[in-house]
Amino acid sequence: MKISIVQFDIEWENLNKNLNKIGKYVLKAKENGSKLVLFSEMSLSGFSMNASKIYAKEEHIEILKELSREVAIGVGYAEKCGDYFYNTYSIFMAGEKIASYSKIHLFSHGGEDKHYERGNRIETVEINGLKVTPFICYDLRFPCIFQKAALETDLFVIPASWPEKRRYHWKNLLVARAIENQAYVAGINRTGKDPYFDYSGDSLVVDPWGEIMLDAKDAEGVFTVDIDAEKIKKIRGVFPVRKDRIPEIDL
Repeated sequence: MKISIVQFDIEWENLNKNLNKIGKYVLKAKENGSKLVLFSEMSLSGFSMNASKIYAKEEHIEILKELSREVAIGVGYAEKCGDYFYNTYSIFMAGEKIASYSKIHLFSHGGEDKHYERGNRIETVEINGLKVTPFICYDLRFPCIFQKAALETDLFVIPASWPEKRRYHWKNLLVARAIENQAYVAGINRTGKDPYFDYSGDSLVVDPWGEIMLDAKDAEGVFTVDIDAEKIKKIRGVFPVRKDRIPEIDL
């Protein structure tokens, strides 16, 4: 299945401008034959702590639903649920929201835990026979949730706002998550800058052997790659690491 990752410079706290950009990129990805188009963390606003200003309203969600009528899309945004805000990544397909994951590991070093509530569940959805599980940015540093989801996952999707100064961590952790879980990993980062950080992009797609299939480097645009579900089955069959995994060890 062809998937596209989209790396772009997000307009700070400007949902309408970013939705316009997203619409154009979705059209380009469709031209490339993609069945799934993936954007970065908080792709509607940038990684802002001003949740009450930048959360996605119903009219924004409706636009995303419309964009998904011909190709599935994954988009990040601040979500308001009652009196609380969440850093959320949703997948839309055929005009409906089919999965919605809220970030479990909040980035306390940047004060995210002061402005957003943490999620409490893992979401996996099937798209054209491919089982897809999204996590968000800082989650990448915590392998336990990947291992928990690995048995039901072919492709891990990691949208991020990962600063350039920690780019080495980003790239190596993406490869590690692919190797240890024998799954595809798509890491989607942003480019450009916000009021606080510079972003180098470095979006990657890694195969279940840990080979980098796609490296977007610092370019802005749509990058398309073919995901082969049969390759996952073959690798897991030839080298069945997961059968030796001990879920909990009490030392």
